[in-house]
Amino acid sequence: MKGLVPRREDGAKAASADAPARGRVQDPPARTHRAITLRDGQVRQPLLQRLHAVPSAHTGAPGEAEALELLAFLLGGDETSLLHERLVRDLGCATRVRAAYWGTAFDQASFHIRGTPAAGTTPDALDRAIDAVLATVQANGFPAEDIARAKTQIVAKALFARDSQVQLAQWYGMSLCCGLSIADLDAWQRTIEAVTPEALGNALRMLDRQTGVSGYLLEAA
Repeated sequence: MKGLVPRREDGAKAASADAPARGRVQDPPARTHRAITLRDGQVRQPLLQRLHAVPSAHTGAPGEAEALELLAFLLGGDETSLLHERLVRDLGCATRVRAAYWGTAFDQASFHIRGTPAAGTTPDALDRAIDAVLATVQANGFPAEDIARAKTQIVAKALFARDSQVQLAQWYGMSLCCGLSIADLDAWQRTIEAVTPEALGNALRMLDRQTGVSGYLLEAA
């Protein structure tokens, strides 16, 4: 075989066939509340995990994802958030409550509410207390100054995080993989700042208990 030289072929090759359409399985519409209870001997602190399927930045109407992101911060973004104020400070039925919107998804996204019940409070009771707070804010809305503060904090936090080249690359990479464009990312700050109280109300209605799933982690019986 001595003296044989591998042949090199350069240039573009025509595709042999069109890429097949991707079949993406979708969950059926939720029609009733679902609750899952897990008891385990290793559990020392009960926990509530609540999940709602909501539009993602890819599937939602313009501004929907940003309204959900702002709603998550207002409800449970930090110790000044509504759920913390009502359930931890005022009622004392929880020691910690957080909310998060994970909107970077190709199909449906998820809205999470996670809470640690205080002593004497069950995860189910905390779940019901969260519903009561959501009903109140649906009726009365958020104060304008809270909305403005939340927008400022979300934007500032995002800009600070993007000082990291790694986090910036992750943000662009994940978003582009989920069907967003560079223009969508460039408009993110303006869209967050443009969220209206009406858009927040529409986002809040997506957290209807009947379409959600609640998980209760408990000590062994």
